[in-house]
Amino acid sequence: GQLDIIIAVPLTMEWVGQLSWVGTDELRQAPRTVWKVADSDPEIAGYVKKANNNRFFLATVRNAGHMVPYDQPRAMLDLL
Repeated sequence: GQLDIIIAVPLTMEWVGQLSWVGTDELRQAPRTVWKVADSDPEIAGYVKKANNNRFFLATVRNAGHMVPYDQPRAMLDLL
């Protein structure tokens, strides 16, 4: 989650960016887009970057710490 102090989002982004796989460059250059569970929701659930023909998603869940399913169960269910 965005508020995770155990595995902070910037550290995760850096680590994923160093992986050697077919979508590395695409992921680095991908725009971070707003993600809502439903288009009609007033609240933003988080942000997503996509790569490799949408086969890889990197999501940041807003208002959640390390235990995303506990903090934001609806958003977590949508991710699955």
